[in-house]
Amino acid sequence: MAPLLMGALAALSELPDLFATGKAIYEGVTGAPPAATSPVALAAEVQALPPDQADAWARRFEAEVTLYRAQTERLTLEQGEVSAAVLGALPPAVAGEVARLRMTTRPVIVRRMSHLLLVPLYLIVIDGAAMCVNALLAAFGLTTRIEPIAGQMFAGGSIYATLYAEATGPAAAVVVTYILAREAGKVAGGEGKLGAAVESAVGAVGRLGGLFRRGK
Repeated sequence: MAPLLMGALAALSELPDLFATGKAIYEGVTGAPPAATSPVALAAEVQALPPDQADAWARRFEAEVTLYRAQTERLTLEQGEVSAAVLGALPPAVAGEVARLRMTTRPVIVRRMSHLLLVPLYLIVIDGAAMCVNALLAAFGLTTRIEPIAGQMFAGGSIYATLYAEATGPAAAVVVTYILAREAGKVAGGEGKLGAAVESAVGAVGRLGGLFRRGK
């Protein structure tokens, strides 16, 4: 077996994220999709190809491996890698806090963006509670009233309405991207079925949209 092909097949087993890429390259080289459902099966199909096609697959796959590793290294440098060695060099309390922040920062941000998107619903609930309180006050003959705030917050020209309109786009992008990434991660690990991941994510986004529709 040629060294180039051996290296490409080794990278295929080491980098399961590139399984779908390897299948796409196989189809591009042979004109037919592979039947493989795992990196091991794909490696076997590649080895069974004629030498010229196997070499073409290996060259194209190695280029993708190089790009993937360069992108991974860039992300590691930009975001910082929290390895076991790094955590071990920190005091236990600090290491625990670093690990907690690494695990919880993204979910917390997404949760806060979800709360931002649900502000109109929260205001409706607050105004509903205010109406109930006003009814009780009237029943006891009191003239004090709690003014509704939703209409004031989102009245034309309101600074709050302007800020909310500017913030909803980025907030929705953060929430939807997180949902897509989570759903893709759940189903793409075994066979790289990105289509199923997207379909599942669309259903999740639809459920989120249902919350907004019920809140209106």
